[in-house]
Amino acid sequence: VAIGRDALYGTSTTSANINGCVAIGYNSLKAITTGVACVAVGHSSQIVGATTDYNTSIGHESLRFNVSGDLNTAVGYRSQYGDGGVSHSVNTSVGSNSLNVVTSGEANVAIGVHSGAALNDEDNNAYVGAYSARYMFGDGNVAVGKDALMGATFTQGSCSYNDDPTI
Repeated sequence: VAIGRDALYGTSTTSANINGCVAIGYNSLKAITTGVACVAVGHSSQIVGATTDYNTSIGHESLRFNVSGDLNTAVGYRSQYGDGGVSHSVNTSVGSNSLNVVTSGEANVAIGVHSGAALNDEDNNAYVGAYSARYMFGDGNVAVGKDALMGATFTQGSCSYNDDPTI
């Protein structure tokens, strides 16, 4: 199913390789040539993804630069936006600019506006709360609460929560 200008555009000659994909919005899933059960809703959502399976993106430019990563869920404006030519898999992000610059990181969860926004090639992180781990780098970190680990950088295996009720 394609609704919107240039939605599923890449399938014009290879539609046999697309199975159960839905693209709603200008340029959504534009470059896809091979894919299974992909859902892209929003202007330029998954625009660069050429060979992707089981990705779901809802929001303007969500999962924009993920070329071949699978099993991602991105909800919100520029959620998992990425950088040109990236492939990341098994990430979940909910919130505007969450996991915004992820490139090759895997198995990350970011819930909240700007949560994990600077993470790029790190793995196995969990961030919950607005701005949690916003500038964080490293693998295996957990941040819970607004601004938790927001200013931490180059850390591995950290755990933090914010229990300040005034924030």
